[in-house]
Amino acid sequence: MSIIPKMPAYLLTKEPDIPSPSIIYDYETIKNTVIRIRNDLSVIPGAELCFSIKANRNPMILSILKEFNVGADIASNHELEGALNSGMSPIFATSPSFSIEDLKYLYAYNIIPDFNSLSQLTQYVEQSNFSSHKIGMRVKVPFELSQEDNQISFGKNSRFGIDIVKDEIWKIIDENQLTTVQLHLHLGEMKNSEVMGKVMGFLECYIDRFPNLEVINLGGGITYLYSDSEEVKKTWALVGASVKRINEKLQKNIRVVIEPGMLLLAMSGYLYTTVRSSDVVDGKRVVTLDSSAWNLTYWSYPQVARCYNSSQEEEVHDIYGNTCYEHDVFLKNSKHATLTQGDRVLLTPVGAYVTSMARNLHGFPLPEEWILRNDTLIKAGSEYGITHQ
Repeated sequence: MSIIPKMPAYLLTKEPDIPSPSIIYDYETIKNTVIRIRNDLSVIPGAELCFSIKANRNPMILSILKEFNVGADIASNHELEGALNSGMSPIFATSPSFSIEDLKYLYAYNIIPDFNSLSQLTQYVEQSNFSSHKIGMRVKVPFELSQEDNQISFGKNSRFGIDIVKDEIWKIIDENQLTTVQLHLHLGEMKNSEVMGKVMGFLECYIDRFPNLEVINLGGGITYLYSDSEEVKKTWALVGASVKRINEKLQKNIRVVIEPGMLLLAMSGYLYTTVRSSDVVDGKRVVTLDSSAWNLTYWSYPQVARCYNSSQEEEVHDIYGNTCYEHDVFLKNSKHATLTQGDRVLLTPVGAYVTSMARNLHGFPLPEEWILRNDTLIKAGSEYGITHQ
């Protein structure tokens, strides 16, 4: 990973005095990640950084991102409320399931939705008595990807987006005198500069059809890209050059939105959890925690960051969650200080797509959430903190 944050000294030197399990978000890591991504994007004219709220809806997290002038991407009214309450701006919106009421609600807040399908757009113009003729579109990029790339990126086989190559969309636009001011192109994970080159090349081929365009939204999905710092540089340089050509063609300056979720927050999060059982089975130590990988880390692959004990010995561990599901596994073959009953441990990264997509097996509640800022732990959603000297 080309963005590797430092673990907070507070968590390295002191055991947190908070309940277990809890998730701790490090303020400095969030700030430094925002700064780093913005610096990378500086080669793109008109680049703006937004956050995909589906990755984490915690109100205090959203307020921190607002503090750094990060905008929002939302896909539901629940996420919209979070963005509005935190004051995040600008706000972009796309979802395959927006209802007429949802769409009207967005327009009422001067948020232009990026329509996801022909039927969604048709329903809007037929049933809404629409007051605004300005629309956005999520665009299906109709190219083939290699078998390897197709595992994490989606071109013509994506279930999302409108095919702007076909005549149907232009008939709807022309008959209803619609003006397309936003284009949203998101392919899942943007693996490398080669895939991004195909996206931007496709966009440049059709850009003349959008003379009123104001915003190009390239989505998120850049965590994989950031595993290679050279590919990061190549990709954003490629986008910057393409945007300059588009600006010249349209004789205006287009805004370019990047909206990561995982990359912005994942590495800021630490799961503070307790060992419930610890046994040696067939020569390996088998540990069960008081939290669940199955319930919490479906999209995360946490590693042990810190063991809070005095053990001087190391062993190979298999670390399991607290459900009765056989495959509730955090880690296999993890070598570190020996963990015994009652020990506390930190796992990371768990800052994104954890609480926002948690399961509820056995009815286990979500972990408490805390913000670490200036060596103070602040319970998320509360004004009260625990200060350690």
